[in-house]
Amino acid sequence: MGRSRGGSGPGGAAPLTGDPDCHRRKGLTFVSVHDCFWTHAADVEVMNQVCREQFVRLHSQPILHNLSRFLMKRFCSGSRSPQHLKSMRTGKLQDTLKSVPKTGAFDLKQVKHSTYFFS
Repeated sequence: MGRSRGGSGPGGAAPLTGDPDCHRRKGLTFVSVHDCFWTHAADVEVMNQVCREQFVRLHSQPILHNLSRFLMKRFCSGSRSPQHLKSMRTGKLQDTLKSVPKTGAFDLKQVKHSTYFFS
């Protein structure tokens, strides 16, 4: 429960709102559950701005590459199974984990100026 209160989900990933204090610093009363966000009606514009800024900040990081490295380290090293099984499984798993999609050309900063943020 402490991690959720601190703005980090049970898996350790930061939520879309990123910094748990970013809304408070802008004077917002803010609540979120999964992908639902609430604030006072008078503060919706500021909430939208903060959510968009945090979205851009979060998705500007190499999330899939970081996950790939973590999973490679976690599951493709060490001695958890017999050597002959390990080499077959590890080779296939490594190939899968290394196949991270390339980053596209979309400029994430456009999200800050888009008409709609969620569909």
